[in-house]
Amino acid sequence: MITEGKGNNRPSRVLRGIALTLMIITVLLTIIGAVGTVCLAVGAENYKGFEALVPYKWLYKTFVFIKFAVGFWGFHVIYTLFKGREKAYRNALIVLTIGLLVAVAQMTTSHFLKGSTMPVDVRFYVTLVTLVIFLIIGHPSIWPKVDFKWSRKGGEKTTVAGTAMLLSGIITVTTPIWAVASHITPDGYNLVNELAFPLFYGGLSLIILGIATLLYASGIFHKKEVLSEVDSISQVSLKN
Repeated sequence: MITEGKGNNRPSRVLRGIALTLMIITVLLTIIGAVGTVCLAVGAENYKGFEALVPYKWLYKTFVFIKFAVGFWGFHVIYTLFKGREKAYRNALIVLTIGLLVAVAQMTTSHFLKGSTMPVDVRFYVTLVTLVIFLIIGHPSIWPKVDFKWSRKGGEKTTVAGTAMLLSGIITVTTPIWAVASHITPDGYNLVNELAFPLFYGGLSLIILGIATLLYASGIFHKKEVLSEVDSISQVSLKN
């Protein structure tokens, strides 16, 4: 059994950290997916190669609405997971299940209308992996090692948040690369460029915040800890 700190009943920060990081990335991808679908939901007729979607704009608007709802509720669920609230785990399963079903519905629709399911595939697989992980850790033999009812304190939640922000920032910044396959019009224009500015600067901000948060969690900004570490290293050097 993986343990943390004193005693064997305290949940593992590693398992919780992995689950929470995946949850944060999944929710962020859901929000990005909602933003990316807006262009087609409100103006598919303005983009060459997407004319087949025009009669189904109402359906894509529905996808947008549900993804935004799931995404914002997901952020709330993440907060309750960090706080160790009673129904946080159950709500996380609901968010992930709805997100997965919406991804399947959009993938199926996109396949029949434009012959491609990208980049919804990415969100589908990430959501699926996250849901499977959450279902696995809900097993009686594993739950005591994770138990989201155990309230998070100190550096653990800071480390998880920093890691999630860093990874999410990298995913956001690179969206124009991994999402390009399904967003190229017949005349060669990349529709992702419509959101290039917010994607780049939003992703860059997440990367910077993630790195800063991880550095903070490491204690590098804690003057006393840094001075103590330097003093220890100096004493070892003098002895040698």
